[in-house]
Amino acid sequence: MSHRTRGNGSGHKPVLTFERIERKNHSSNIDVRVIERIKRYPEYVFEVTGIRPSPDEVVEKALEQTFDADSGYKAWLAKQKPTAVATNGTSS
Repeated sequence: MSHRTRGNGSGHKPVLTFERIERKNHSSNIDVRVIERIKRYPEYVFEVTGIRPSPDEVVEKALEQTFDADSGYKAWLAKQKPTAVATNGTSS
């Protein structure tokens, strides 16, 4: 299935991409200024791509991108015992 790319005339594209996968609930207290940005990001993604991610997906992808960019965290994580989620995508 192809997704049509929409443009807002600015030539900009969202840094984050989204896919539909199983999710679990997690609660965190977040700075209200960041929450406002989380709420608005799906609007931007939709305007540019025609895909409207949920605020949860925005948080997930932003964290995923942060973790992927953190070489120290990746090195530390590689030394840890794998979890069921990390090895096969399901929790034990």
